Amino acid sequence: MRTACGPLVNRLFNRSPSTYKSELPPFNPVTLPSGHLLHIAPIVRIFGNIRTMAIYQYKREPLTNENADRLTNACRSGIEKVVISTLLDTGLRVSELAALTKENVLWQDRRLLVYGKGGPFGKKTKRRIVPLTERAFTILSNYFSLNDTFGYTARGIQKIVRRVSNRAGISQKVSPHVLRHTFAAACVKKGLSTRYLQMFLGHDHLSTTEIYLNVSPEDACAEFKKRF
Repeated sequence: MRTACGPLVNRLFNRSPSTYKSELPPFNPVTLPSGHLLHIAPIVRIFGNIRTMAIYQYKREPLTNENADRLTNACRSGIEKVVISTLLDTGLRVSELAALTKENVLWQDRRLLVYGKGGPFGKKTKRRIVPLTERAFTILSNYFSLNDTFGYTARGIQKIVRRVSNRAGISQKVSPHVLRHTFAAACVKKGLSTRYLQMFLGHDHLSTTEIYLNVSPEDACAEFKKRF
């Protein structure tokens, strides 16, 4: 562990907890040859006398608007449309989509009641409300009029996303989590506050939501020109 992580880890293992923060380097994104962003975000956790460090956190790039449209248009079957449109329009985790039932749809309010990761009373007891776009509401209404449960496992959903992305000819690796990032990026572009986005994504901490805030330089410059 110490050899792999270099001098920084060696220093931290030999320092008292009170000096950790001064030793940590700043949050620094690095672009890899593959085009992915590698965010160096050191986090020190202490469990008794055992000190562990998680240093690297990959930041998945969201799809561009063009690729998101290509992905949607490449859907052929009904289930492909349900999976792709729901993930793009709600930002659900793949496990949350797999666990979805018609009881989770608040029909009059056009919202989803989602049981996400964690919770005060054990696994998947944390609830949150996710609003539905017109497209997502129509697709889920049609689907759950014929089905009581979603009927696909997380692995099955991942295969559907991969199949559609290959058909669309998108060179970027596309997964359900990339679509979750795409949803987050779309919300930011439309002006949704990070606090509301945090609630819709089901994050306990705002710092986790900030990982999803991928905004291209072009979008940043356009926003600057709009405001100044």
